[in-house]
Amino acid sequence: MSPDYMPDYRHCLLPYVQWFQDDFLGGIRGMKAQEIGIYSVLLNEMYNRGVALDQSDERLSRMCGADIRVFKRVLADLIEDEKIIRLNCGLWNFRCEKAFTSRAEMLKKQSDAGKQSAKNRRKNKGGGQHPLDERSTGDEPISEAQNIIKETPNGVSKKRAFRLAADWYPPAEWIDEAVANGMPGSKALAEAERMKNWSLSSPKGARLDWLATWRNWYKDKLEQKPSPSTGTTKAQLFGRM
Repeated sequence: MSPDYMPDYRHCLLPYVQWFQDDFLGGIRGMKAQEIGIYSVLLNEMYNRGVALDQSDERLSRMCGADIRVFKRVLADLIEDEKIIRLNCGLWNFRCEKAFTSRAEMLKKQSDAGKQSAKNRRKNKGGGQHPLDERSTGDEPISEAQNIIKETPNGVSKKRAFRLAADWYPPAEWIDEAVANGMPGSKALAEAERMKNWSLSSPKGARLDWLATWRNWYKDKLEQKPSPSTGTTKAQLFGRM
């Protein structure tokens, strides 16, 4: 990795990371407790910020709760062992680079898939309209699709409510919409994760339209205000809605 490289993944911050215990334990094996602590804090700060850490050693040592002399010695060892990379713009890590790269690629694929899906819907909608020609009459037989429409009462949907899958991840355009309405990207991702967990755990966690549910969810979070008497919010749990 070139010293001139400037990582910037603030557009796709990670509310959580995949933490493989064997991999991490193998990486810290042989380190002293203070080295593990400093390494773990620096790593999580990188995940939290999405950019290289450009703070001074004094500031970073306070963040890690370490004496400045101890911090400088440990940091030098971490850099020598290539656990931490010193770029011209600050401190970085190969684990963070890999995680953020995968995240950015996944968001792009989701965005492309969403755009293609919208394009297909528009195409199908436009292709379903056929103008009448001279062969059309008012006595044509009613199709099976027309029968279904006539047999379905007004206001009743044939769709069935469902829960989100355990591996569900919010489409990029859902997060973009929440951000455009004033919610920080990291919080939007965290709220989407909470919505999924609520769907999986709540007896009422099935919904017909999850996009509409997401819009109600994040807008409710944006509107929450602490109660002056109890400190609770206007709508604490989505399960009460």
